[in-house]
Amino acid sequence: MIAQNRAGQIGVAIGSGLLFASAVLHFYAGERLGFPALAASNLAAAMQSAFRVVFLSVAWDWILLGVVALVAAFTAGPRRRTLILICGLGVLI
Repeated sequence: MIAQNRAGQIGVAIGSGLLFASAVLHFYAGERLGFPALAASNLAAAMQSAFRVVFLSVAWDWILLGVVALVAAFTAGPRRRTLILICGLGVLI
């Protein structure tokens, strides 16, 4: 049972690390590629700002889900599996 818990913790840690890397790449690609192209377009200013907000909020959401999953995986508690599954579903949604 302890080996199963350790394997699960390693899996959650790898998944959270991938979420953090994806968030950094999402933010970096937005700053370097997406936002300059958006500024050069003829899109309305309100739509440009909405695009920026959505793009960066996705990166923030991934960071938040990764942190919550890590905290749930490495603390003892009766509902930690449920919390980790909710975080995984949040990434899929």
